[in-house]
Parts: sequence; structure tokens; C-alpha cells
Amino acid sequence: MMNAVARAGLRVPLGARVGSVEDLDDWLAASRVLPVVVKPAASAGSEGVYFCADEAQARARPRSCSARRTPWASRTTRCWCRSSSSASSTSSTA
Repeated sequence: MMNAVARAGLRVPLGARVGSVEDLDDWLAASRVLPVVVKPAASAGSEGVYFCADEAQARARPRSCSARRTPWASRTTRCWCRSSSSASSTSSTA
């Protein structure tokens, strides 16, 4: 969805789908974006959504994402990590 919005020329938050703390570290180092919002990739509404003001808070979240069950009773293994600030782009790595 975010890619479609970006292709339409609208601004979207910087973000990536991450599956591990190492993936998150790589994205944070490359994007230099804080604060961020981290949420399970397979979730509904605001369930499991975390506002992370710093790297330490963000690094704790992939583990909590992978420990969650979705509303459909399956286990999620990935998280979305998105900029929560006005830093945005017309492209997304999602």
C-alpha cells in the first residue's frame, strides 16, 4: 500500500519491514531516523504498536513482534518500522 501511495507522488513515512534486531539496526543506521513506530507486520489496528524514542526502545521491539499472535491466531515474524517524525519520502523500502 505504501509503495502505491509513493508511486502516486504522495509523501510516505520512511520505513522498512524487519525480521530481526540486526535488520532493524541496519535500517536505523542507513536511515538515521528517530523516533520510530514499530508494529507487527500482521496485526490489526493499534495492537502491538510501539512509539520508540531511541534505539534501545526500538531494538526491544522485534522480539516482542515475533512473540505475538495475530488476531487470526497465527504467529507474526516481522515488524514494520516507520518514521514517526515529519521525515518522509516519496519512496519506501517496504
